[in-house]
Amino acid sequence: MRHIIIFFIALVPLFAASQSTAPHFEKKAIGKSGAYAYLPGQVEDVDLSYSPDSSKVYTLGSTIKDYRFDVIFVALSAPAQSDEDVSPLLEAYLDYLKGALEVTSSAGYGKGRTLSTHPAAKGIIDYWKDKDKNEMTVTGWADKKSIAVLVITGPEQYPQVSVADVFFKGFRFPGD
Repeated sequence: MRHIIIFFIALVPLFAASQSTAPHFEKKAIGKSGAYAYLPGQVEDVDLSYSPDSSKVYTLGSTIKDYRFDVIFVALSAPAQSDEDVSPLLEAYLDYLKGALEVTSSAGYGKGRTLSTHPAAKGIIDYWKDKDKNEMTVTGWADKKSIAVLVITGPEQYPQVSVADVFFKGFRFPGD
């Protein structure tokens, strides 16, 4: 009996080490845009720049081990004219980012994603690989006034699906 107890006591540290814990998430205001994102770990300060058409472009991110979580939020200077223009606008921005991030391959846009907190938003998911062989899981959200792109970059797809879901679905548009 004593050997059985010692055996199970020896297994406890091995079992505990194999269980990965979810990181702590922080709700971060995206500048003064009114939008928010939930990011894991220590979140960096928000950076604001302007696109050539004077849209405000906010960026922020965090790092957990070998993985980078980034948010790009664009407050459009010229809103989309109709709901039908939103998805093509989001696709065009993702196409632009593919070039800027030196993406060499992609799975293709998965359309039709919805965000429970903002029913008017259109969503797209894709999986990219860059020139350095980093894996990127990308989710884009857009409405008539803004675009949000959330990216997890690492040596492979982020292994904790529930953590990735909190990150991707935790984005909040202004007014939500």
